[in-house]
Amino acid sequence: MITPREFLAMLGKTVLVIGVGGYCQRFIWDVYKEFGIKIVLVDPDDKNLAISKVTSFIEYDFLSHQTDQEHATCIIKILKEKGITIDGCVTFLDTCGPLAAIICRQQNLYGPGQEAAYVAKYKGTTYEVLKTKDQTKQFIVKCYQMNTIFDIESAFSYVGVPAVMKPENGCCGAGVKRITDLKQFKVTYENEALTHGNNFTLMEFIEGTQHGIELILFQRELIASFVTDYGPTRKDRFTETAATMPSCLSKDAVEELVTAAHKCCIGIGLVDGVFNVEMKMTSNGPKLIEMNARMPSFYIRDWVLICYRIDLLLYTFMTCLGIRPEMTKPVSTHQIMGIACVPSVHKEHLSKSQTVDLFKDMDQKGIISYHQLSNSLGECENDGNEIPFCSLAVIDQGITKTKEKLLKVWNLIGFNTDSYDVKLFLQHF
Repeated sequence: MITPREFLAMLGKTVLVIGVGGYCQRFIWDVYKEFGIKIVLVDPDDKNLAISKVTSFIEYDFLSHQTDQEHATCIIKILKEKGITIDGCVTFLDTCGPLAAIICRQQNLYGPGQEAAYVAKYKGTTYEVLKTKDQTKQFIVKCYQMNTIFDIESAFSYVGVPAVMKPENGCCGAGVKRITDLKQFKVTYENEALTHGNNFTLMEFIEGTQHGIELILFQRELIASFVTDYGPTRKDRFTETAATMPSCLSKDAVEELVTAAHKCCIGIGLVDGVFNVEMKMTSNGPKLIEMNARMPSFYIRDWVLICYRIDLLLYTFMTCLGIRPEMTKPVSTHQIMGIACVPSVHKEHLSKSQTVDLFKDMDQKGIISYHQLSNSLGECENDGNEIPFCSLAVIDQGITKTKEKLLKVWNLIGFNTDSYDVKLFLQHF
């Protein structure tokens, strides 16, 4: 929670936000007012729901075919014409990371760093940068960037199988496919290129448990970190299934993950902000899956707030304003564990309005912690890819009690199916 010192330091400051974001980011436009700041929002959509909630709105199409440098120059010019002086600049979108970082640099503001934001936007570039550095090369597995179909055989020869093909840009497992042989690889690339473009990275498949590491950095110093454990995904899918916070790993293993994630952040040049790193813990230590030079989305901000009483949104704004967070090492007060509901399995149930009403009622009564991640089921599905529609979580003390409570709730709502083995997804917790 915000302290009086932090509130006074932020009071009256103006932050430029690039991009309104999606359904998961809607809380931002109400919560920011608690921090005493003003927000100037830049977005192409002049009908977005945040317009009435921010201090100022600038309609500007940063998606047009210009360079980020040109867009930054145009946005700064508009700000000057309107007589707006900004004290910080952030984005909550991967695609806008480089643009926000350029504005930070041109305006001498605190931020992730221009080069780092560009590197983090492209998965293959991230791996290429980190595997050349002594501090981080041990976290990188074999990978190969592909720009055309003619790169397929070279990529396959270098990486081998099993492997994972993923778009250079993207999140939530969209377009990520497991590769088992060359023929399937060619067909998969051609199909996915129709949706995601030609730029992909082929990456060695990593065995191990999956974890999300959230880090607050100020001037490259690690201020705080939070580790989430994720359950195994379904066969041939990479959509999230289950998660828990704090991590179930040993203290040493958690520290190993955090150290690796911090080294990767420093390795690509990240400086100030709240960042998300996804890794797998293997028999050979942590291995990098991907990095995001922005605050995590979905329910993670709320989970950290529940478990640690630390608001990642607050520290996103604070660091961009050049205010060093002062905090003792966060200690969790609760365990939270959740299961994701996905359209491919739960569509019939989720299509009924009374189902969502039931979840909201259970949330109000404190039975579950309900997070709806998309505005509609239709938004969750696109060309064979999907993201979770919602997360159903429970809060308790300790892993065992929390897991038992979650399984009781899951049985209560009647979402059990043979194709969605919840006990399997919770097996590492």
